[in-house]
Amino acid sequence: MVGRAMLTIVPSSADINVASDADRRISVNVRPEGVSLCIMQSITRGLDKNVGSSYFSSLTKCLYAKATYEFGMSDPVVAAKKDAGICAANMVKDGMIVGLGTGSTVFFAMERLGERIKTEGLRILGVPTSNQTAMRAEEYGIPLTTLTLHPDLDLAIDGADQVDPEKRMIKGRGAAHLREKIVADAAKQFVVVIDSGKEVTGLDAAVPVEILPFAYGSVAKKLRELGGTPVMRNGVKKDGPVISDNGNYVIDCVFSEIADPAALEVAINNIPGILENGIFAGMTGKTVVIVGGRT
Repeated sequence: MVGRAMLTIVPSSADINVASDADRRISVNVRPEGVSLCIMQSITRGLDKNVGSSYFSSLTKCLYAKATYEFGMSDPVVAAKKDAGICAANMVKDGMIVGLGTGSTVFFAMERLGERIKTEGLRILGVPTSNQTAMRAEEYGIPLTTLTLHPDLDLAIDGADQVDPEKRMIKGRGAAHLREKIVADAAKQFVVVIDSGKEVTGLDAAVPVEILPFAYGSVAKKLRELGGTPVMRNGVKKDGPVISDNGNYVIDCVFSEIADPAALEVAINNIPGILENGIFAGMTGKTVVIVGGRT
């Protein structure tokens, strides 16, 4: 901490809002799943420089989950995410090739892997599922490789937006589900780290769908014929649609019910122009779900 500067995270907020007062208190309200590095940088650039440059300089390097951990904020959800991430990281053995997912819970796992590399001499290689994960791996000192050099992975660690009792799930809130599914498929074991709020009796979240921009019109029509309501995912701090790390659009498609996740996953992927969707129903046999905070 620098001087009297404080950071307060309010996970229940639906928006990002920054305010400061004469007592040099800073309040940052963010979405519960965290904010991206660029948003955190935008927030800190907009603050009064008198608040403490070294404090906020370090903050710009943090995602919400890591910032919450480093600055000691109490939040049971974040504590559960940290617990799940550490448990998954402790499953990794020397010499493994590890798939590294995207999201706040996975970043706790990556932080722990970085610690083990430094303190235990753990030797691993990671395959990142997003540009964000690759940058975080570099920060933690995790050496990276590619599926070209290592097409078979020992383990993949990732989060999820919803998981049902049969270990079927919906992923893709971070728009990385295409690479995440490729990496999970290449792994012998798929370790999913979540907090208890992600457990559901039946999948009902919007299904992220990555599509070729050229095919947006025809894909949207076909998704409606499947009973879905497709909505283009729009960017934050930019105009227009979200562009994935692969250069594609992401549609969020709501279905009135998902009675058969496996069948819907196949049906969506059979539509020309769709690259991948966020239903993960075909990997339950090799999936281990770690729910943070549960003994």
